[in-house]
Amino acid sequence: GEGPRFVNKVLPRYPGFAREQGREGTVLLMVTIDERGHLVDVELIKRAGSGFDEEAMRAVRRSTFSPAKRGGKPVLCRARLPIRFQLHGEEGN
Repeated sequence: GEGPRFVNKVLPRYPGFAREQGREGTVLLMVTIDERGHLVDVELIKRAGSGFDEEAMRAVRRSTFSPAKRGGKPVLCRARLPIRFQLHGEEGN
């Protein structure tokens, strides 16, 4: 089959406290997307702390998706979604 895809991917904001502290992390979510591409559920599988978890969940809830397909037909799907927070060479890093 073909997995679900983002139609409109909302990027999470980097938490200010984490940025100030130079922290990075990866949040792992389990998302359930129905046959119409609606986000039905989002579970936090792996926490990163420092505000990352809340920002990852907020961004995914505001995003839109197209459904997974099996044999060309839309189907309900559960998928793991890692969201990585990484500082990109800021402030001399």
